[in-house]
Amino acid sequence: MNIPATISSILIIIGCFLPWVQMGALINNKGINNSDAIIILAASMVSLIISIAAKRKWALLNLLLGLICGFVAMINYQDLVKRVDANQSKEDLFSLSLSMGPGLYFVLIGSALLIIVSIIDVISGNKKNKLEKSQNVVELNSLINSQKREEENANQ
Repeated sequence: MNIPATISSILIIIGCFLPWVQMGALINNKGINNSDAIIILAASMVSLIISIAAKRKWALLNLLLGLICGFVAMINYQDLVKRVDANQSKEDLFSLSLSMGPGLYFVLIGSALLIIVSIIDVISGNKKNKLEKSQNVVELNSLINSQKREEENANQ
């Protein structure tokens, strides 16, 4: 189980169910009401399953899923910032103030963590594979040398 990737995926999932936009104190729009959050939720659920079951073997797929979540979240963040700024510029006495909710921040932070953890897993996996290959070469050389010695002893 890859605990950092699991925590990152859980943060993303929680962010999908929290408000992304708040209008005043009582009205909010949760991320799950947005079609883009469905994409983020699906990708983070797959990442959670991979993180729990695969033991860092699927780090490249986790990296891709983290990039998808982060990319979609950044597009939504930029769109919401524009909407909040536009609303604040034309705000009057009777309009509701529009503000960013915590959900999108959870998704952005979870995506960034998932990307970082996955990059570390890919790098450490490559080093581990190189070490295993070098150990296999050493074992193969020792096996060949022992067979040569046995052949020399049999010939004498």
